[in-house]
Amino acid sequence: MSESQTLSVARLQAHIDTLSSAIEAQKQILRGLEEQQSQARRRLNSVLDPIARLPLELQSEIFMHCTSATPTASSLSEPPVLFLHICHLWRDVALSTPRLWTGLRIHLNSSAPLDDEPLRILDTWVQRAHKLPFSLWLQGYSTLNHGDLGTITSRFQQRLRELTVELCAPLSDECTFDWLVHERLISLEALTLTSDSKLSYTPKQWARLLEATPALTSLSLENLTLHWRTTLLGTSFRHTSLRELYLGNIQKYILYSDFYDSSAAFLSCITLPALTTLRLTDFCISQEDFISFLQRSSPPLTSLTMVAPEPDSLPQGILPYFVPIESLENLEYVVGFLHSRASLVDLLFALSIAPILPNLRTLTVLMVPGTRPDYTELMAVLKFRRRSRRPLVSFQLVFADSFRSSEFEEDGPDEEAVLGLRELAEEGIDIHVGFRGKNLI
Repeated sequence: MSESQTLSVARLQAHIDTLSSAIEAQKQILRGLEEQQSQARRRLNSVLDPIARLPLELQSEIFMHCTSATPTASSLSEPPVLFLHICHLWRDVALSTPRLWTGLRIHLNSSAPLDDEPLRILDTWVQRAHKLPFSLWLQGYSTLNHGDLGTITSRFQQRLRELTVELCAPLSDECTFDWLVHERLISLEALTLTSDSKLSYTPKQWARLLEATPALTSLSLENLTLHWRTTLLGTSFRHTSLRELYLGNIQKYILYSDFYDSSAAFLSCITLPALTTLRLTDFCISQEDFISFLQRSSPPLTSLTMVAPEPDSLPQGILPYFVPIESLENLEYVVGFLHSRASLVDLLFALSIAPILPNLRTLTVLMVPGTRPDYTELMAVLKFRRRSRRPLVSFQLVFADSFRSSEFEEDGPDEEAVLGLRELAEEGIDIHVGFRGKNLI
């Protein structure tokens, strides 16, 4: 290469460097202009957007009211994920509100083993929630086992406050709730376990579950029952924090005449001295076992929902059930398809005994149409309870909503009964007779 060519190459390289520097300078100017444009848009949005003119605390509160307790992370059209894609302001508010990220619903319905995606989403939400307690709703299918579920809950077991697990058929033979007890969930306060298919567990497994959740105050079980083994019939365990216990599904019992749930067997081997609220869908345990549970627990029970046991199985009637629970204030009595009239008569007789349920304040009877109550006897009991030391303040006789109102007409009170019930209402008792949206009084 000649000397002249070498000088030409050097000049060209220098010229290229100069142009590169000029281009980079222009790019910096362009980025600056774009940033100014973005800031101007934000200021314009803050002027036009009424939310932007509110303090951050109020903005956060508005966002909270728009978000469900357990939102689905995979849905971009639902809050709080939706807030991240509206504008910079809304994104900043959402990420500055940890309470928005304290609940998450995850559907684990893949046919493949648990992958990293649900775990990544969960980690993101937990981080955004900062150090606040967390609520988790899981739906699992046949591919799930205790290892999959345990992998999820063990990641933040110290902060897990509420957990709902719905197991859907077909279920794996290895699908148990042992995954809950690998590590103690010391912060868990509410646990709901439901299943499409009836799953059976031993008293020992139930004991391990409660030992792993010492702070548990609310437990709801549906289609999860005890499997009795001869060597474990004497098993008994105690939980001192549990205040609310829901066994079975009342709505399913009312809608389906052949519905059966044996979750109540749980009471046969447990002592709950702090229990205040109890719901029993089906009395699959004997009267003796139920009374024994109340006697050894001596709970401060104030609310009871119970499905009426078959009168034929109660030689002494329903009365003995109520003797050990003087503290009861709210009673919801569910009468099914069979023996409905006899069950209601049995209840009214029990309530006419002076020492029974002296603190009862509200009484609700749920039943199906087709059995006309004895309104004369009903009014006599209501008058008696109204004039007791702690008078009854509310009575509801509600017929199942799954039936047409026309089916109820012949079961409704006649004119004389309506006048009598209205007189009781004028004395201060809140009375509802009919369907939930139709009061005939």
